[in-house]
Amino acid sequence: MSLVEALFAQAIDHHQNGRLDQAEAAYGAILADHPGHADSLHLRGVIACQQGRHAEAVGLIEQAIALNDGAAAFYSNLGVALRELERGEEAEAAFRKALALSPDYAEAWCNLGTVLEEQGYFEESEAACRRALALRPNYPEAHLNLGGALKGQERYAEAAESYRQAIALSPRYAKAHSGLGVVLKELGEADLALQSFGRSLMIDPAAPETHLNLSNLLRSHNRFEEALGAAYETLRLKPGSPLAHLCLGNALDAMGRYEEAVGAFAQAIALKPDFAEAHSNMGNALKEAGRLEDAEAACRTAIALKPGNAMAHSNLGNVFKERNELPQALACYSRAVECDADFAQGHLNRGIAYLLQGEMDKGWPDYEWRWQFEDWPQKLRYAEYPRWSGDAANGRCMLVWPEQGMGDMIHFCRYLPRLVRDGWKVIVEAPEPLVRLFSGIEGLRVVPFGSVILSFDVQCPMMSLAGLMPGIPQAVPYLSADPEATEVWRRLLAALPGRKVGFAWRGNPQLRRDRHRSLPAEAFAALMRLPGITPVILQKDVRDDELAALDLPGPHLVAGPELADFQDCAALMNGLDLVVGVDTSVVHLAGALNRPVFTLIEFAPDWRWQLGRQDCLWYPSMRLFRQQEPGQWETPLRQLRQALLH
Repeated sequence: MSLVEALFAQAIDHHQNGRLDQAEAAYGAILADHPGHADSLHLRGVIACQQGRHAEAVGLIEQAIALNDGAAAFYSNLGVALRELERGEEAEAAFRKALALSPDYAEAWCNLGTVLEEQGYFEESEAACRRALALRPNYPEAHLNLGGALKGQERYAEAAESYRQAIALSPRYAKAHSGLGVVLKELGEADLALQSFGRSLMIDPAAPETHLNLSNLLRSHNRFEEALGAAYETLRLKPGSPLAHLCLGNALDAMGRYEEAVGAFAQAIALKPDFAEAHSNMGNALKEAGRLEDAEAACRTAIALKPGNAMAHSNLGNVFKERNELPQALACYSRAVECDADFAQGHLNRGIAYLLQGEMDKGWPDYEWRWQFEDWPQKLRYAEYPRWSGDAANGRCMLVWPEQGMGDMIHFCRYLPRLVRDGWKVIVEAPEPLVRLFSGIEGLRVVPFGSVILSFDVQCPMMSLAGLMPGIPQAVPYLSADPEATEVWRRLLAALPGRKVGFAWRGNPQLRRDRHRSLPAEAFAALMRLPGITPVILQKDVRDDELAALDLPGPHLVAGPELADFQDCAALMNGLDLVVGVDTSVVHLAGALNRPVFTLIEFAPDWRWQLGRQDCLWYPSMRLFRQQEPGQWETPLRQLRQALLH
């Protein structure tokens, strides 16, 4: 054995046993005397790649190839280094060259599968991974990469099986546990996904991709504080990663911290100026922060970078919708759906815009896509039972189950009497505060939410009824209050002077857009002090500080805390002369009872209030007072004051 061969054997021993510094020194010693030693150049490049010095690795391996262009391993490892530098097309070319030299090179097929997946060529990636597995069936990395290729094709159950195969072959394979978590999330198995991410982090707690995936899962299940923590950990582990900043921005956006989210997205863009998703998400955060011109510019930049980005088109549509420019918004949503026919958010947004425009026939089919929208706050229930399709009753029983807020349930329960008239036996599952109120609808069996319901034939979410039963039932009132309770309240109210006007100034603060519709109590103080009015506080959870801010000097009634449920509220409303409120369940109840009601509506309203009109399509007794520009309540409050004086 020559001296060079002995030194090289020693270097290999160091390298194989993880003594990288000694191995690199030994390769360097060889190259000092023999600069044309291709194998030492190649393996020194491999060490540079192992230590994260990828650009240096590319240079060393390219020198080795210049000396020996027939070694398949040289090209394969060059591809690995190029992939780390995000030079995907060059990496692909290197792997293909390796395979041209050695067609049965399993590692090169596996690596080719990885880089093809990262470029979005999922079917080609699958073929490459399967070729690797045909050559080496018990190859964990190939099973992992096959899982990624199948995930990219949305074949999640098959992807999960591939990840499980990788784990069976290598139980401490952190990336396989993490990949399994991602597809379990897509399969709706959130608890199992959390377990997989947990196992991955127990094995490799410093894997930023796993923390990122965990953050996304937690965010999608409204565990925002935990999602933010996982996002910060992602950023700590990989501060120069655009994806880490994107993850942080998404978590901050979900928490309503929009300006901070904009900053995080801007950091992602600074690191990767052509990062279309970051531009798009920043546009959404800017919209929520009220910076509509900046939001439009960000979305347009995202579209220019990636014209087929459905989310960017949808986000641009949301900017137009926020300005009440519905034709432009609808064009954007339709473009989003053209880019991706299965893009649930685009369909849903388009449906809402159609409904806002009054085009119900077009709106309801798109609105049904809410159940495919990942961020929709509820999931379909009773999946083991058929959904009602609009067919005839034929003596069957239908379960109608609740969705969205109390106001939505009050709004859409108007369709229930029609079901009864059409021959259905109807069971209505309702939140506890609505059970007594809905029990007043003739022909229904009303059960509390979460009850065990043993027998029914079909099921339907409450808000899907409108799309299946054309037209709007106009009969009002369609809800009623208990006569005895109504009489009790009437006697109590009769003892008070003047007109009795009920007030509610805020809704559920947990809702994302509540800040646009709700007002501080003091905004109503001047209305409550108008001559001839005795204010009745309908705000159930009224706070002491709100009562102090109202500082009501004359007769008034704080009724809200005394109302056990909506049946009690209905009984009270029957004794009021008028209800005044923002867009909450209180005004829906007043409208359903056909009681006079004045409703304050934000500039870019919920779809049911439509645009421009002062009357209400759904409630004949309701009058609408609209903002003329975003965030400015002075004009509608002034108009409402004038209406109260006359």
